[in-house]
Amino acid sequence: AELEQRIQALESEIVRTRSTIASKQASKSAADAFFRS
Repeated sequence: AELEQRIQALESEIVRTRSTIASKQASKSAADAFFRS
């Protein structure tokens, strides 16, 4: 049970990290497009 709780905590951390990465990539590509134009 303790391991399952650790897995759930890690999975939620992964989801948060992935959404952070996605938003950073989105803002980076938006900035790239802005400076290219």
